[in-house]
Amino acid sequence: STAATRARVSFARAVAGLAGLDAVAGGAPADRPDAAARLLGLDGWTARTRAALAAAAADPPRLVTLALVSPEYVVR
Repeated sequence: STAATRARVSFARAVAGLAGLDAVAGGAPADRPDAAARLLGLDGWTARTRAALAAAAADPPRLVTLALVSPEYVVR
């Protein structure tokens, strides 16, 4: 539902804001989606998710927020 999605995004934003993101932020923007996958224990992203994460790569907290609500992580 929309309410559940809003709650997941709000929680993910809070977690990303508190987390140490050096493993993601320390890399080049092009490498940050892969770094986020490793941080979350994932093998990788689908092409659609990778494109969304690449668009947010300049902002590591936003990138991790999106990664936390991605289908690959949510259904894991």
